Amino acid sequence: MVERFEGLTRVPLGFVVTAADGETALALHAGERGRGLAHEAMRAAIRILRDEPFTELCASVGADDARAARAFEKAGFAPAGPCRFRGRPSRRFTRNLRGDCTPYNVWI
Repeated sequence: MVERFEGLTRVPLGFVVTAADGETALALHAGERGRGLAHEAMRAAIRILRDEPFTELCASVGADDARAARAFEKAGFAPAGPCRFRGRPSRRFTRNLRGDCTPYNVWI
């Protein structure tokens, strides 16, 4: 949940949610977009998700949604090519959570 305080009241601004397969979605209230909150929310979520059993996160962004693409890139996601999400042309982004190694590397 992305929130800000107004006095003693928490005001919800949006959320980041990650499914069991690592598919990640971000949503912000329309009035809060364009303020740099999206990539900060993603970075905060990533700090928490590093303690979970994920090795990689992925996200699908509408092909024409440059703001969302920029937010995911600022949060460390890399473009992984075109895709279709819910029947619509989209772009896929991925982010490795375990450094530069794959889950198959062995460190001694």
